[in-house]
Amino acid sequence: MEAIREYLNNMFLNLPETPQVLRAKAELMEMMEDKYEELTAEGMSEKEAVGTVISEFGNLDELAEELGIGDFIKKEEEPQEKKSRHADRRWGLEEAKKYVAFAKTHAMYVALGVMLCIWGPFAESVMDGAIDQGYIGTLIGNLLGNMGMFLFVGAAVVLFILASTKTKEYGKISRYTIALEEEAAAYVRENQEKDERRRVLTTCIGVFLCIFSVVPSMGSGLCRNLLAEAILDSSVLFIAGIGVYLLVSGSSLKNRYQELAKATANYEREQSTNTSTATKPIYEKKKVPAFAIVLIVIFGVLVLSLGAIIPFVVYHNNINLKVTESEIQTETVMPGETMNDPIENITVDADAMELTLEVTDEVEEPEFVYYGEASRKPKIDDKNGVINIESRQHGIQFHFPFGNITEKCTLTVKIPTSMYENTKMDLTLDAGDVHLTGIPNGEIVADLDAGNLIVSECTLDNIKIDADAGNVELKNNHIKAVEAEVDAGNFEMHFDGPKGAYAYDLSADLGNVSINDEKHAGVESEYKVEKDANTAGYEDYRQVKVEADLGNIEIHTN
Repeated sequence: MEAIREYLNNMFLNLPETPQVLRAKAELMEMMEDKYEELTAEGMSEKEAVGTVISEFGNLDELAEELGIGDFIKKEEEPQEKKSRHADRRWGLEEAKKYVAFAKTHAMYVALGVMLCIWGPFAESVMDGAIDQGYIGTLIGNLLGNMGMFLFVGAAVVLFILASTKTKEYGKISRYTIALEEEAAAYVRENQEKDERRRVLTTCIGVFLCIFSVVPSMGSGLCRNLLAEAILDSSVLFIAGIGVYLLVSGSSLKNRYQELAKATANYEREQSTNTSTATKPIYEKKKVPAFAIVLIVIFGVLVLSLGAIIPFVVYHNNINLKVTESEIQTETVMPGETMNDPIENITVDADAMELTLEVTDEVEEPEFVYYGEASRKPKIDDKNGVINIESRQHGIQFHFPFGNITEKCTLTVKIPTSMYENTKMDLTLDAGDVHLTGIPNGEIVADLDAGNLIVSECTLDNIKIDADAGNVELKNNHIKAVEAEVDAGNFEMHFDGPKGAYAYDLSADLGNVSINDEKHAGVESEYKVEKDANTAGYEDYRQVKVEADLGNIEIHTN
């Protein structure tokens, strides 16, 4: 039945879709279906039934008057030389050469356009690095960066327009019926086979480059020059753009060959009742070799694993690089404004830094002491009841934690107890340890990619922790609700109150769960228990919920 439907669609392909034509097409389809079902019911095979139906109903000229579309058929009977060459039944060698040239040019235009769109932000990022290093002024740097980005995007738009213009020359070629002469078919087949082998190779290389694109950023933190750091950090765009170019160009060229193959297949189906050798199959799908897929997957896993391991090793083994004394400084950082208002929010967003935050009576106003390279000194805003600490970044940044291998930077923050009132703290660090001490109230949300979190002597309403690679330790705190997700590391909590103060929901995929002397070992260890309602003095305490993928969970209570 599918062959009959396709044949019918080809019969009406060049007729306008008017109500009369659509009604005639539906009537003819119904007649063909009835005949097909009648023949198969009599025991005829499906192939024979299709051939009989097509031979009986396949001449639209004979059925036109009966179906009421005779006028439309007469309009189609115009001189052959006035028809579009897309309706021609046969292509010679010259037409085949032109189409193959079009396919390759179209693929190149589209792929270049996509690549330039990806490269656009690269220019802006490089200019930002030049500004940070002091090579050019801010105004000129921003102007050049924006101009570079818009030039790339503008060139891409021009290429897309050119590709679209070339496509209009052939239109929806897959909807036509085309027969290739023997010489033309041989030419197309030869080029297609060469291009298909090349496409398989470029696909492997393109995927490899897309994965490899993050590798140079691993060394961005090694650079003392901020321009070089920006180039390495944003090189992911440059390399990935080349990879995408290879993928898109090969895929686009393959699609053009497939469209021509469909057009020749349409002709073969239309001539199925006759003996014809005008065309042969010109497209055969090739698969990417299995070994190439395996190598690409292995390489991708290695890159991602390296990205997770490097920052952990750097910060927990204190790998230091040679840095001149002029590049290291210890100073008290003065924020934009000194404030005496109660602190409502503390936000930290840093790439690579060890942070110590303490609430104490030793200071009368917030104090910030930084140790490390001057170029990596964080920006601190302290006003209107909000403390905001963030890395000095400009423009587009690519946050790969493995791109921040550098001399350890530390920031020590001391806040007066009198100014800390139900403060909300939000911490986000790509790499580095965090120490929180003496916080008297409020709540904390911590998101750490690589580094330990140590919270001690704090009284909190709740704390939420998301640690990718590192340990979490809560020591001698009074926290009403604890929620933690630890991907690779241990969770340890020391609580000087009774065990029944909390409800517990603890689970470790690959590790042990223990609470005091009670231990649960094995794969997917779990411990769940409700709060003891008879525990006096801890009515406001709620739950300790911890999930650890690779690591142990330990709870110690009185």
